[in-house]
Amino acid sequence: MAVTTPAGSEGAVVGRPTRALPFLHLLNLSVYWAGLNTVWAGLGFVVYPTRLTETYGPAYAPTYVLLFETIPVLFAVLVQPTVATISDYTISRWGRRKPYIFIGAILDVIFLWGFASSNELALMFAFIMLLQFSANFAQGRFASATAPHASRPLR
Repeated sequence: MAVTTPAGSEGAVVGRPTRALPFLHLLNLSVYWAGLNTVWAGLGFVVYPTRLTETYGPAYAPTYVLLFETIPVLFAVLVQPTVATISDYTISRWGRRKPYIFIGAILDVIFLWGFASSNELALMFAFIMLLQFSANFAQGRFASATAPHASRPLR
């Protein structure tokens, strides 16, 4: 099956957007990602090492930090494609993506609070796993909703 392209568009990707995203969409995307990066960088570079060293001592802290930074990320690899598939078939008055972004953001706040208020390793780890789930629940939908190829951003 041959694919034909309009005259003068040799080498162009068919269906690729040709205009830039509006400034407000770029700002929205940047603010959201800045917030997410702040949360994860703060947890990984400051909160995990400090809190785990204070709670379990300097001998065990590096092992627990490794645990907190690797296993939840592997869990995230499963969450985004699964939720992406589900959201593709979602029908709501908010659109296909906004409900997932909203629910994920609300759960992020709840699970961050749960992590901050827990003192036992198993409970802290459970809240980080839940945070990883909720963050990826929203992140994948947000990225696809604001991508340049999206015909209707945040739908």
